[in-house]
Order: sequence, then structure tokens, then C-alpha cells
Amino acid sequence: SDGLGDDGGSVLGLMFLSDASAVDPAARTRSLSLTSNGIGDFGASQIFRSCKAALPNLERLVLDRNRLGPFAMQALGAAAADGAFSRLEWLHLNDNPAACAHVDGASALADALQHTPALVELCLNGVSLTPEGAEVLGARVLASADAVPALRRLNLNFNPLGDDGVERLVSVMLPVGRAAGGVGGEAAEKAAGGVAGGAAGGAAPIRPALKRIQLEGTGISNRGATRLLDLEMPGRTIEATKKNEGASEALLSRLLGTAPKRRDAACEVRTCQPKSNAH
Repeated sequence: SDGLGDDGGSVLGLMFLSDASAVDPAARTRSLSLTSNGIGDFGASQIFRSCKAALPNLERLVLDRNRLGPFAMQALGAAAADGAFSRLEWLHLNDNPAACAHVDGASALADALQHTPALVELCLNGVSLTPEGAEVLGARVLASADAVPALRRLNLNFNPLGDDGVERLVSVMLPVGRAAGGVGGEAAEKAAGGVAGGAAGGAAPIRPALKRIQLEGTGISNRGATRLLDLEMPGRTIEATKKNEGASEALLSRLLGTAPKRRDAACEVRTCQPKSNAH
């Protein structure tokens, strides 16, 4: 259902603002979940602008399956720059297909993430992140150790990245001197058959805090999967074994590494996959 809708989201944001001065900051909520409420750009912008005053201790923000677009991402960025999300640890924007369909949306989201130093988990399932958007997000957020330093989980499932998007994302994350490397070409075929590849031994870890990268249903083939080997490191899993039929199972399984696979009820692949019209 549409639940609150855009008007309801706007009213909720205004209510947060009007009540902010009357509520003890220590008693205010640390988690806000508005999943499947039909909230669009206007409603979201009102909610975001009220967060600093009304929800200063906010740690979890979940807006899955709404109607957020690039203007909502811009509003998120403005609120973040104003200090609204300095304590935010979880940000879930799953299944908002217009959010990053244009590179402007991804750019605005990257702006917002510059101001989330405590963020541990970022879930962007089904936001239509393109290869161009992935490059922007990677270059401005993942390539810098100072941006989102606490990030441990990045979920990009069910976005139209393809091999091009994965290669752009990996390239901007690699240390200088390795970005142009990789194990492409003939090495990709060898890696698919089980031959060792990936990052050169002894190379510096790439964002060591980032332990889990999810890329299910992103349309990658052996070329993209092989490129992902450059992000391998002990204790890190790269999950891409589902809905990537163009890549070999052996290669995708290798990306899982040795860390145990976990199940997260808050953001399972099966619940975040875009719904079919047949259901």
C-alpha cells in the first residue's frame, strides 16, 4: 500500500519539527523505519530537514520501497551537510528505482555520505545505480579512507551495473598503481577455471573495515567477477553468486572467501529483489 504517501511524509516531517523543542533529546528515537509508505521526493525532503532537530540520536534510517528520486537524494545531502546524520549507522534505501537512475542522484547520495562518519551499513538494492553512478559513488566515497571510515557492509544488489560498472567501481577503490591492473583478458578465463588471480601479494588492504560487498543480480560475467578478485582480502566476502548467470559458479564462489555467510533479516536478497508483475 501507499501508507503515508508523499503528503503524509511531509506532515510527519513537520510534526517532527514542531515537537522537537518539547522532547528530551535523550528520549528521542534512534531508529526510523518508513518502509513501503509511498513517500516521494517532497515528503522525504520534509523528513530529512527535520532530523537534526527532532532526531539528533538517529542511528538507523530505513526508507525501503518508497518513491525516492534524485531530489530526495539532494535533500538527504543537504540535511547530512547540516549535521543531521553524524550518528547514523544504518542507511537502507532499497527498492527506490528512481533514486540513482540518473548520475545526479548518485552524486547527491555521495555528497550525503561524506557526512556520515559512523555509517556501518549501506543498503542500495534496486536503486537503478548505473555504471556512471557507481564510478561517482566509488570515487567520492569508497576511494577515500576518510569518507565513511566505519563502513562494513555495502549492498548493491539488483542494480544494472554489469561488468562495466564493476570495473569502474573496483578501479577507483584500488591504491594508486593498481587501478589499471587487474586480472582481465586471458587471466579471466584461467581464474574462472580455478587458477589463482586477483590482487598482488603483499598489496595494502583496500578499505580493510569493509567486510561484506553484495552484488547479486547485477548482470556481471566472468570479466566483472574476475575484476572483483582485486578486492579480495582475508575476512571479506563478496556475494555475487545469485542472479549473475553470465559468470562461472566456481569464480563467484571464490569471491565468498573464507568468512562465514550470514543471514540478515533486515536486508535479505530474497526480500530486496524487485517484485515481478506476476505476483
